[in-house]
Amino acid sequence: MGLSLRPATGPTCLRPAPRGAEPSLVRQKLNQNSLVPGLIARRPEVGAVWCSGLRPSDNGDCVLELFYFRHPAGNFGDDLNAWIWDALLPGWNSWTTAATLIGVGTILNTELPLPEGRKLVVGSGTGYGRIPDVSDRAQWDLRALRGPLSAERLGVPRDIGIVDPAMMLPRLPEFADIPRSGTQPLFVPHLSGATRHDWPRVCRRAGLRYVSPCGEARAVIEEIARAPLVLAESLHAAIIADAFRTPWIAVSVSNLINRDKWADWAASLGIALEFHELFPEFTRLRRALRPTPAPAGTAPAAAPGAPPRSRARRAKLALRLRAERPLIARRLRKAATASPTLSDPATLRQRQESYQAVLDGVIRDYRG
Repeated sequence: MGLSLRPATGPTCLRPAPRGAEPSLVRQKLNQNSLVPGLIARRPEVGAVWCSGLRPSDNGDCVLELFYFRHPAGNFGDDLNAWIWDALLPGWNSWTTAATLIGVGTILNTELPLPEGRKLVVGSGTGYGRIPDVSDRAQWDLRALRGPLSAERLGVPRDIGIVDPAMMLPRLPEFADIPRSGTQPLFVPHLSGATRHDWPRVCRRAGLRYVSPCGEARAVIEEIARAPLVLAESLHAAIIADAFRTPWIAVSVSNLINRDKWADWAASLGIALEFHELFPEFTRLRRALRPTPAPAGTAPAAAPGAPPRSRARRAKLALRLRAERPLIARRLRKAATASPTLSDPATLRQRQESYQAVLDGVIRDYRG
């Protein structure tokens, strides 16, 4: 039986094509120069697209499908969705069930084209956009969330907020017993700041090793596991470092970091999260210059002759980057001397065991 994707009012959905028809794909192109994400059902050949739905098996029954974030440039914390579920839920993509597995990432919000039908959540989180209504248990099977703050926002018991699935990586055979062979601390920026500076050059001056968040997921994971220390602006750099018992330091280069996501995961492990801002003076300046909110029902008038907001923002960013350049290596070097963080090993082990129990339950209930 062939497959086709047909446009729908909501997400794109997979439906059986007429017998003998050639498979076809409806794609939504993305701006390769932007940070606009794609969401992809488990079809690596599709590329970065908005895609979701239910995939028929050879006998016409629907099988479990996977829905996750995929960026055109790559982002290791999301790209691991392409293979981690094969290890956590062996055989998941052959299970005959009309449901969609919602993958690792901050993808529980109404702004994304979440698939219609039953959604199985085993570690995703909130943090962007509006919170979806998950009260319909026929549509939502919430087995685990990234952390207790996601559970609170969704209005479900806090104990469902177990941990991020990436914390299970050290238990996978391919990542077992990775030696601590690195000698230089690593710096892993957030995806949004991956092109903010010439990071390889900056890190050489700071005595650090640069690891791009756009790198191949397995390679990035191994780099983190081998390192003596990780400076993490990327949340999954910290998550994976903690899982492999690599000390880490949370750093913030800009104000683009979503601290709610960090707090959600940190709360799952009882971590007292502390960010080391590299440029706190800019944060103070931004707060001081923040305009007073306009009264309800009114809109603030633009100053006469003021440039369009987009142009003004670009000009501000250019000025800030110019100010950061001579300081960034020195600030990173100083951040690397801060006291690193690691979760309590007993708490980590308990969270991993609780999450494994969830996986066992999913396998029991969905494999059939």
